[in-house]
Amino acid sequence: MAMELALSALAFALALALRPWRQLAAGSHLVWPVFVCALCLPVVWALPFFQSATTIAPHWSAAPLVGLIVGWPLAIWVFAASAAALWLLGVTNDVQAWQTLVWQGIVPASFALLPGWWIRAKKWHHLLVYVLLRGFIGTVLAVFAAYALAHWHGVPLLNLRDNSLSLIGLWLMAWGDGFITGMLISIFVVYKPHWLATWSDAIYLPRPEERPSA
Repeated sequence: MAMELALSALAFALALALRPWRQLAAGSHLVWPVFVCALCLPVVWALPFFQSATTIAPHWSAAPLVGLIVGWPLAIWVFAASAAALWLLGVTNDVQAWQTLVWQGIVPASFALLPGWWIRAKKWHHLLVYVLLRGFIGTVLAVFAAYALAHWHGVPLLNLRDNSLSLIGLWLMAWGDGFITGMLISIFVVYKPHWLATWSDAIYLPRPEERPSA
């Protein structure tokens, strides 16, 4: 529990320092995405707790998706509200709520920042770079890394009798997260790019001098 408290305290401090409420100023396109994420995420996180103790309980983190939509600073508070909702509604106890907040929310969303920094360093200007590297591959790697750390920390994410199979199960769950996130991000990029706080035409679209001439 000490690890969860320390990581969440650090995330809250950084999120406050970045003043995310500025993104919700009057006329912001992120108000509705934040509301929808805060409404849907508790439902997604609650699903494994309704599974039988004798069956495998798959988890869908959705944290990288929320981070791509509303940005990391706002996502931290969406995660906090979602974990608090699970606890207040009696879905989880206090320990489970903290574990869910950290290992399904804060940690995978934080790992999902790394592909964005790498893309900026490489200066790759292409829509598919955002969809594939940030939406799909980045999500798979971020979720698996977070789940693997949780597993080594002793947080139960799967009901498996053979503990040696846990990492395989977590790897497969991460791919589910990646497929869903990649699919939704590709739709948003085409039809609602203003719903994505992490999307930028200047970063992910080819510059005029890079476009092939007719």
